[in-house]
Amino acid sequence: MDDPRSDHPASHPDSAVEALVYEEVACLRAPYVVLCTSRRHGPLTTSGPYPDALAALVAADHDRAHDAQNGVGDADLRFDVMRLFPPRRV
Repeated sequence: MDDPRSDHPASHPDSAVEALVYEEVACLRAPYVVLCTSRRHGPLTTSGPYPDALAALVAADHDRAHDAQNGVGDADLRFDVMRLFPPRRV
């Protein structure tokens, strides 16, 4: 039976670039949050977690558009997408 790990690019020593791309794409599939920050007041809200980076980007864009449509959005607000890591054991 074939080992499923043999398809992983890191299992081939001549494909370091493929391994790097594989790992970066895997990071995009991790959970993300959206952080809304005001330059005057600092962090305001956090939403999420979202299942992946694309879902968080869509949510951030929706929040930005919603605030702009309601007269809230201006150059003061910033929406950042951040990866959510599991808690560390202490």
